[in-house]
Parts: sequence; structure tokens; C-alpha cells
Amino acid sequence: MSFERVRGPKSDYYDCFHIRDFRKHDSIIVLMSGNRRVRGVVVSVDDESNLITFSSSEGEYVADTNAIIFLDDYRREWLERGTA
Repeated sequence: MSFERVRGPKSDYYDCFHIRDFRKHDSIIVLMSGNRRVRGVVVSVDDESNLITFSSSEGEYVADTNAIIFLDDYRREWLERGTA
């Protein structure tokens, strides 16, 4: 028997993260283009568009939940620790 898993509209493709899992100041790692991993800190979360604005040592970016590969509570000096 096979079936397709039903995912919520606010969850990522693999159903690991839901948009409501994210809060301002959370520490994240985002998979950018070219499989480059970037550490970031959540700046804002838009529940309607399912987008997360985050700040990194390189600037400010917007990502959806599919690009997030790590999520944790606020970590002091998260951006200063180098690459992900």
C-alpha cells in the first residue's frame, strides 16, 4: 500500500518545520543556492506568505521553510562563529 503524505500549507516539503516554529532571534542555518550554508538570525516571520526574513554576516535575506536546515533558540554570538 502506498500513499502520499499530506502536508500542511505552512510546513516545509519534508514536514520538518512549520512556519509557527520560527520566532524572532532564533538561530538558523539556511541552504542557499549552490548548496552553500549560511548561519542566520531570524528578523521576522510572515505567516501569510510563509517567508522568514533573516540576517547573516553577509546581509539580510528572505527564505521559505524549505530552505531551512537547522533551527534553534537564540544563541549568543551565533553569527560570529563562522560558516555553517
